[in-house]
Amino acid sequence: MNNTKVFLSVSNGYREDQLLYEKELRNFLLKRTKVEPVTVSCLCNKGESPLTKVIESIRESDLLIGLAFERKHTYIEFQKEKSLFERIEKSNIYYTSPWIHIECAIAKALNKPVLLLLPSNVEQEGVIDLTQDEYVILTIPTVSKSKTNLGAPQLVKFNSSANNNCRIEIVNFLNSYSNTV
Repeated sequence: MNNTKVFLSVSNGYREDQLLYEKELRNFLLKRTKVEPVTVSCLCNKGESPLTKVIESIRESDLLIGLAFERKHTYIEFQKEKSLFERIEKSNIYYTSPWIHIECAIAKALNKPVLLLLPSNVEQEGVIDLTQDEYVILTIPTVSKSKTNLGAPQLVKFNSSANNNCRIEIVNFLNSYSNTV
């Protein structure tokens, strides 16, 4: 087994396409690259934070791969509400979990390489911004569920030909890391 330790930062999937994508990604990492990803699944008591365990796990890992599934759908977003400058900025926006931002930022603060897999429908903000150059961001293709375009677009399966570039980039990312050790 490869000695590279990968922290998998994942916004817990709740839809079938997300769960399947994460499963296929984990299988790919384990079978094709011989890397077993580590995640922090913590059921904390009220008032406890998993942050200490997250920092410790990222510190012990060699690199981080983030999977930024959408977690929240905002139909209308107001900015500067109840001010002279109030305006509707955007509508129909999908955001990922704040934990993706937190875990990527921790990894960068610890000088760990970061690869972020970003579904094409997820809002680019914070550390999930294609204009930044701190780490590699790959866009995951999505398709609308129906002709009426109601509901979140579905992820294209990880093992589909549409995601071949994603698989190649993951292997290149892992290889570039292992070549620098």
